[in-house]
Amino acid sequence: MIGASPLRKEDQRLLRGGGRFVDDLTRDGALHLGVVRSAESSARLIKVVTAGARALPGVVLAWSAADLGEIAPTMPTAYGGTQKGRAWAQPVLARDVVRHVGEPVAVVVAESAYQLADALDAVTVEYERLPSLPTAEAAQVSSARVHAGWPDNTAVVARGAVGDPERAMAGAHLVIRERMRHPRLSAVPIETRGVFAYRDRSSGALVVSSSTQSPYTLRDVVAAALGLPVEEVRVVVPDVGGGFGPKGPIYPEEILVAAAAHRLGRPVKWVESRRENLACMGHDREQNHDVRIGFARDGTIVAIDGSFVADVGAYPLQGDGLTANTVNHMPGPYRVPHYRNTGTSVVTTKTLNAAYRAAGRPEAVFVMERGEHVRHQDRAAAHDRGFGARRRVRVPEGARPARAPRDPERDQRAEADDEEHDLRSGDLHLELDRRVVDEPEVEPREQRAEEVAEELRPRQLREHALDVRRGLHPRKV
Repeated sequence: MIGASPLRKEDQRLLRGGGRFVDDLTRDGALHLGVVRSAESSARLIKVVTAGARALPGVVLAWSAADLGEIAPTMPTAYGGTQKGRAWAQPVLARDVVRHVGEPVAVVVAESAYQLADALDAVTVEYERLPSLPTAEAAQVSSARVHAGWPDNTAVVARGAVGDPERAMAGAHLVIRERMRHPRLSAVPIETRGVFAYRDRSSGALVVSSSTQSPYTLRDVVAAALGLPVEEVRVVVPDVGGGFGPKGPIYPEEILVAAAAHRLGRPVKWVESRRENLACMGHDREQNHDVRIGFARDGTIVAIDGSFVADVGAYPLQGDGLTANTVNHMPGPYRVPHYRNTGTSVVTTKTLNAAYRAAGRPEAVFVMERGEHVRHQDRAAAHDRGFGARRRVRVPEGARPARAPRDPERDQRAEADDEEHDLRSGDLHLELDRRVVDEPEVEPREQRAEEVAEELRPRQLREHALDVRRGLHPRKV
């Protein structure tokens, strides 16, 4: 198995239409649930009127927050855990205020999807607008608060440090200062979120089928919200249809579908529309970084000193997990003897953030590699650095936490493969590093690098032409 390339076995069923997703599930008497969502990013709820919807044919129930009764008004934490940072609560249905566009305000259940659509339009909501905080920077300077009682809009802070960055930076040959922004992302799985819940007649269990990535967490949260023993809740995960992280958190819709099935004694289904998916499924990765990186004359890193602000939306669901990952992984594979970083999670009037794939690490890589790129572009650095700086700043293999058994013959093949990849991908910088960095300085490095580049470029052009003929399209030279 190790070192092999086994063929995937799970694809044929899906490619041939044999997938079974939440929207494929049904039972006799199944009802359709829909959610009335906030049209405002920040507002006080003056009135939510569901009477018009209840009067329509085919409508079985219409709830606002006032109708939840014994259902938990706010999302429970899983396993009885507590949140990090300042206290906050995410409502199952907004009661007094809404904090982002798309936040659930009311829910309607009807016999058919068509009757449901008419009933959703019949629910009326009256708002009193409050100041919107669309960015973390705006939230930091505003007197408005996303959560009442907070002294500011900072949810939690993650810190990390080693050595003495200030002292090291003072002795650096070159210091670059950059402000970098990683944009906000919204995942778009092929299958949107969905939930289907019913009472199993034989066991009596409340069965919840959800396109979730966290079935055990969902079981505990549903049980807590409905006041049921966890043994009475069974979570089933059909084909998810793409997860990527944002299907990991537990959302209000999962509570609402389970609650409706529990109260009505009938199967209930909700499947998210694409518009709902883009607006309401957790976003991620919006961070703004200010960083200083100090370099020695030979290109090695002397110190890194940074700080960043993460826009975590209205509810800081991930605590300091994502920002701590960014702080801890910033140095990456490089030797950084002196390092300091601070990540501040700030709430805004936007959709909450979720832990996307790699969870805070891509943002760290972006900043680190961008800093290296800026250093390469700096003329003063280009004059003094020599070549091969990236190789000199990488953590040597002997110093890594875990060292795998070595196979010299395999390593030699891998090194040759790496060289071919660098040439065919158009990355002359890495190949120049290999050819120049370890050679004795019998002539100026810049002159030797130009000679190597002239030697490599025709070969690279030949490889590019060959790949085009093969139907591959590497980066153009």
